[in-house]
Amino acid sequence: MLRQPDRDAPANLIGTPVDALLHRAGLGGAREPLETVRRTGKRAAAEISHDSSGRWFLATAEPIPQGRAQAGGVVLTLRDISEMKLMERAVAQARDDWEETFDSIHEGITIHDENFVILRANAAAKRLVGCRGGEIERRTCHEVFH
Repeated sequence: MLRQPDRDAPANLIGTPVDALLHRAGLGGAREPLETVRRTGKRAAAEISHDSSGRWFLATAEPIPQGRAQAGGVVLTLRDISEMKLMERAVAQARDDWEETFDSIHEGITIHDENFVILRANAAAKRLVGCRGGEIERRTCHEVFH
């Protein structure tokens, strides 16, 4: 739970320093974009993790112009990106699983584009032609195998 109704009633928030509010809400990481705006006068953003709930937020700080290169104030918005972070982790895990499976196959396998440029090669294919790391990718099948 991010809010504590008694302390966070609008009347209790007025005049409270933003750093104190962020700390109290467990969102101290949102200070980074605020400090960037204060220092540079330019928009800044950061992904931050809530201290206790594990939820993720995108903290975006926008300057309110006062003078030429000076911010008269800052608008801070917090957007919950927890679901997006979960999806990113799931995609990363699926990629890792796919790569592990692809590399565990004992036969050499290459994946080509329409011009026969090798996009991916498993470990067995790299051993077969005596290449390491990414030496085989971005070369044509003809260069590597013929």
